[in-house]
Amino acid sequence: MASKCIKSLLVAVFSLFLAGLSSPVFAGGPEAEGAKLDPAKIIMDHIKDAHEFHFFTIGDFHATVPLPVILYSPEKGLSMFSSSKFEHGHAAYEGYEMKEGKIVAQDGSQVYDFSMTKNVVQMFIALIVLVLLMTGIAKKYKSGIGVS
Repeated sequence: MASKCIKSLLVAVFSLFLAGLSSPVFAGGPEAEGAKLDPAKIIMDHIKDAHEFHFFTIGDFHATVPLPVILYSPEKGLSMFSSSKFEHGHAAYEGYEMKEGKIVAQDGSQVYDFSMTKNVVQMFIALIVLVLLMTGIAKKYKSGIGVS
């Protein structure tokens, strides 16, 4: 009897959840009413390479995971710090600044950037998932599970 009540409760909760998802929602932003929406710019901002993972923004709060920055300059040597030091490209740190997503030296000297960017981290995650998946399948195959 208790399981029947739990099932009924779950059905009711999921029904309300799905009903909420199907209601029309109109997004509004800080843009002016007459400003034209540029979907290509929005899409490119989301898929371009970056020194942080950006999940969402609520007001002034940015939910991000900063990635490590590893730079080498013949004048300054090796520098390692978090990408959060650049404050989303609005601040300079240790003589370096971010311009259009690229890290450059403020004095114009040459900088070698060995940082792990968002695309590199995603490739490593995909590699780890594939290796774990394939080794698990190989173990099952060797033990004869699932083999005709």
